[in-house]
Amino acid sequence: STRARDTSDHGSSAMAPGRGNWKRVFKMKTQEYVKSLSSKDAAALNEELAALRKEQFNLRMQMATGQLSQNHRMGEVRKNIARVKTVLSQQAKAS
Repeated sequence: STRARDTSDHGSSAMAPGRGNWKRVFKMKTQEYVKSLSSKDAAALNEELAALRKEQFNLRMQMATGQLSQNHRMGEVRKNIARVKTVLSQQAKAS
């Protein structure tokens, strides 16, 4: 590795299109996601939780059949389920 590394741009322009920017493109930042969750009522949070659990089930089925190509989604969905449950319990304690 004799090339000098340019850290000012983090190499985003040198990457192939769509590589390295998937978090910005496909997912809200964690803080924004939690803010959006805290503004929802309990019914909307339960719908979000059901959708996340369905996605988690689908990912598990893909993994079992060897079709899962985005392994990182398993952890993201698991963490988002925990975030929704946390907001639900916080709202329950507040009322």
